[in-house]
Amino acid sequence: MRTVSQFVAWAHREGYPLDRDRMFVPDAVERYIAVAASHLAVSSRATRRSDLRRFSRQITTKAPWAPDPPQLKQRRTLVPFTQDEITRLWEIANDQSTKIRRRRFTGYLALGLGAGLHPHEMWKANVGDLETVHGFLCVRVTESRHPRVVPITAPNDEILAGFLTEPAGAPILAYRPRKWDRSPFHEMLRKADVPPGCPTITPARLRATWMVEHLTHGMSMGGLTTLAGFTSWRSYQPLQQYIPQPDEPTLFAQAVRR
Repeated sequence: MRTVSQFVAWAHREGYPLDRDRMFVPDAVERYIAVAASHLAVSSRATRRSDLRRFSRQITTKAPWAPDPPQLKQRRTLVPFTQDEITRLWEIANDQSTKIRRRRFTGYLALGLGAGLHPHEMWKANVGDLETVHGFLCVRVTESRHPRVVPITAPNDEILAGFLTEPAGAPILAYRPRKWDRSPFHEMLRKADVPPGCPTITPARLRATWMVEHLTHGMSMGGLTTLAGFTSWRSYQPLQQYIPQPDEPTLFAQAVRR
């Protein structure tokens, strides 16, 4: 309201009539920003301009305001890592300058590429959560809205199997984020040896890569839904474009099941 009252006072001094449709017009708003608000920082002027334009559209009926354009919805499609990128990530992980950095980096990749865990599940995964089920090394996810047991994809299982000699309460990532860290994975990687040109690593990309690998090798969506710990495929539908599709003869043969 302070912005509006200051604009009204200025417009009245400039001779604009006290009529909403004649005072709150585009030319008046632009002139006010250019003349009366010139002493403000660019960001402050932009904020006032946006506020006045929005308010003017709401209170006027005849003023020549064009309607706001529809807001563009940002669609973020996760791009899984290619095999070359995965190879490069493991090279970087194994070339870390210290043992603790190698442990963090390899644990991060193994949990993401091998089990597709959510970020908060990675932080809470301890060595004691690794166990053998049906003859396969798995990670038991307990600190989650979707408790489950996830078998670890080879060769990531070999990496995590090397941690089994440590105490059960040891975090697999060998890193406990501070409560005030807004981007704990970024903070963890900031302390690592990450060379220029390294592919951008996020838990979401690791998880997307894990999902695409399973679907590429024939796992059903229902089975993957159980292992991934989610209830809807909607947000992951764009990943379908990265899954190889059979040619028509193969598809038809699969359909008739002969």
